[in-house]
Amino acid sequence: MSPGNFDWQVTANIYAADSSGKPTTLLATSGPVTQTIPYRPAADSTGHCLGLNPDGSDSPNRWWNPNAIGGAGHCQSSIAKVLTFNFAPVVLPDHVVWTVAFNTSTAGYHPVGLPCPAGSFPGLVDGGCPYDSLNVGDNGNTGGAGNPGSFISGAPYAGTDALLGGGAVINQLGSGLHLESSGPAAPAVDGGWAGLRPLGEIITTP
Repeated sequence: MSPGNFDWQVTANIYAADSSGKPTTLLATSGPVTQTIPYRPAADSTGHCLGLNPDGSDSPNRWWNPNAIGGAGHCQSSIAKVLTFNFAPVVLPDHVVWTVAFNTSTAGYHPVGLPCPAGSFPGLVDGGCPYDSLNVGDNGNTGGAGNPGSFISGAPYAGTDALLGGGAVINQLGSGLHLESSGPAAPAVDGGWAGLRPLGEIITTP
């Protein structure tokens, strides 16, 4: 672990999909893979990030990204990082469901627990546990007015989204949507994701 980054384990899964787009059989898994993820910069102190919330309120906790929006700059809450996973050879159908899984202080297969010991993450300006702010990127308008959300070049990627209408598959222990649960919970789709499509690209070879 180097200053400015933290190392965290993330697992990626690929499932077959039924006719409605819900996951069925686990086809491939990669992980847990230790990923090196940067801390987001500290909150802006130059005045760039005031009054940029959609409701006109101030945004004191956002950071100023001078390279966003073609170099025009923009305030954003998060920082984007592309994570790469490699899977063992497998034949995939035309329609699949992908998920990622990781632990936080209170959620995941093996929650870490609270609090983070002081000095656990050198280089982290604002303190706290950085993995508790780890999220899956989306192509929505989540970072403020005029913010493309992800700031990931080339996203959203090519392909057809089979879960239109605001649905997304959630791999979350304790929500009733945990795909690998040994209990009665069945694979399910969570609503309320209209306009916030998770970003992922599966690259295949012939």
